Amino acid sequence: EVYKNQALIGTIYRQILASNLEKLGYQVVWREDSKGHPVFEIAGFTEEQLKGFSSRREEILNRLQELGLENSPKAAQVACLDTRKPKEEVVDPVKLYNVWAEKASELGIKLPQPQLQQESHEKQELKDINLVIYAEKVINELIQQNGYARLHEIELKVAENLAKHQVT
Repeated sequence: EVYKNQALIGTIYRQILASNLEKLGYQVVWREDSKGHPVFEIAGFTEEQLKGFSSRREEILNRLQELGLENSPKAAQVACLDTRKPKEEVVDPVKLYNVWAEKASELGIKLPQPQLQQESHEKQELKDINLVIYAEKVINELIQQNGYARLHEIELKVAENLAKHQVT
């Protein structure tokens, strides 16, 4: 059932995420992806900045072109698997944040300073860290169970945890 409803589950997850970002004071802009599914972006970023953080997508599109394949779901999956690097050790979230912060700086991204509505910055940072730790735990559990972790499975488990604990 989860597989059949993955688009719906992804939409629900994105809606929860967007709602939480709006509660933090960010403005989100909704649009449809190439398949007609609703997706959002945080307002205030240029196309160049967004593409700067989409290197994996570019890698897959380049591989499709190299193979002479049309951009279809099946072909994209082939290119995705063909270009996937072997799994490494679990990445330290702090190191990953530092890499992303450096890349953001290179792209001229100045993160907006949202206005928190009810909580202090410290409390929100603690919630964010806990969410990252939980997501990392989910990824590790899925890898131990299956040998891999699919994005939609991670999204679903994180969304379920948010709903279960009414994290906002």
